[in-house]
Amino acid sequence: MDRELDPDEQRRMLSQLFESTSDVLWMFSADWEEVIFINGAYEEVWGRPAEALEGEGVDFIEGIHPDDREAVRTAMERISGGEPTEMEFRVNPREGYSRWVWTRGRPVYEAGEIVRVTGVSRDVTGRKRYEEELRRQNERLDEFASIVSHDLRSPLSVAQGRVSLAREDCDCDEHLAPIADAVDRMASIVDDTLVLARQGRAVDDLERIDVGPLAEECWRMVGAGATGAGLDLAEPFRLRADPDRLRHALENLLGNAVAHAGEDVSVRIGPLGDTGFYVEDDGPGVPDDEREQVFEPGYSTTEDGTGFGLAIVRRVADAHGWDLTVTEGTDGGARFEFHGVELDTDTDAA
Repeated sequence: MDRELDPDEQRRMLSQLFESTSDVLWMFSADWEEVIFINGAYEEVWGRPAEALEGEGVDFIEGIHPDDREAVRTAMERISGGEPTEMEFRVNPREGYSRWVWTRGRPVYEAGEIVRVTGVSRDVTGRKRYEEELRRQNERLDEFASIVSHDLRSPLSVAQGRVSLAREDCDCDEHLAPIADAVDRMASIVDDTLVLARQGRAVDDLERIDVGPLAEECWRMVGAGATGAGLDLAEPFRLRADPDRLRHALENLLGNAVAHAGEDVSVRIGPLGDTGFYVEDDGPGVPDDEREQVFEPGYSTTEDGTGFGLAIVRRVADAHGWDLTVTEGTDGGARFEFHGVELDTDTDAA
């Protein structure tokens, strides 16, 4: 039978628990004028001793970045008015207000009246810095995409136009045809490079997607000339992803299957438990010593391929936080597996 703790021992244990956490736990009077409780983590996160709050509860505003104080005061008013509130703001004047905290506060009622406000503040500086680095990375990718789109496409368009005019003016197609093919190939590489850059951006908004209809739509685009068994969905399933990027990934995988396995290829798509999915074909497969190389930009085993298709698929997986591997398929072909995916195999789910 569990031993009952006396009130003093309970208080000691709670105090030890509160002091052992890295989160700032706090409780104020309903008017924010009196500090009822705040644990030792406050000094580490806020950069100010807890004693600085004694007698003046709202003095903790001084530890908040000046640009965030008004929003915090508004949040305090909402909590005092009975509305649980959460927000993120910068703290710690000792470190130049470089720390970010996520804070959630709520009112405490007694006999129907708000008598206290309590909450928790968690240091989320690492996450905010990661998000800032992603933002800068996305800006660099946008800049690169702009250069590719404008500075490379424009001269290529001029070259394509001049080749077309030259073909009309002179009977020298044996020389112009290779030039036209080379320019068209360069244009394809530019287009794929642009897609590659954009697919590498971190995914912000995810949608729940029914994979079956999307895969069939992609197959109609890239497998229209295929004469084999075509596309087979092992079982209906849904996942959370960016729809445009998932479409790009599926189109490249299905197009890759047609390009390497021929027009009689069969492709199968299905879930991997509740944590992933696969796309496999019955073609020649990928040799063991090439299974990492196939995802490298520019790697291709066909003369007319740009080598960016599977690199784009890898970028899409990385942007979602998925792991992508290639192995041997059920019928000996290539099998691409995505792991770490949030699936929903219930087709009736919203």
